[in-house]
Amino acid sequence: MGKDAHIYVACDGIEDGRIHTVGTVALEPGETHPEGATHSLDIYERLWTPEYPRGDWPMICMALMRLLASSTIKRVWYGSEQGVREFSAKDVLEYSRVFMEDRPRW
Repeated sequence: MGKDAHIYVACDGIEDGRIHTVGTVALEPGETHPEGATHSLDIYERLWTPEYPRGDWPMICMALMRLLASSTIKRVWYGSEQGVREFSAKDVLEYSRVFMEDRPRW
């Protein structure tokens, strides 16, 4: 079994109790791990990091970019069940640089 990717967000001005969409990204209220997170995103991907390059980074990156570009999303966290950390546009760019330099193994 591998590590699954987890994304959490802090939304501003969105009611809980229903699925919300940011671009093509559906957010669901529920149990959240990071303090301050209001919603989670079920990405159904394995984790991708420079140290653990398993998941589909282009798919994960698209979701993170849509979330980070949204005016209603105040904070984004990315990681696995072993832990998440706050993620920024700079992090997306750095992970993408590593992904492109290492050439995908597909």
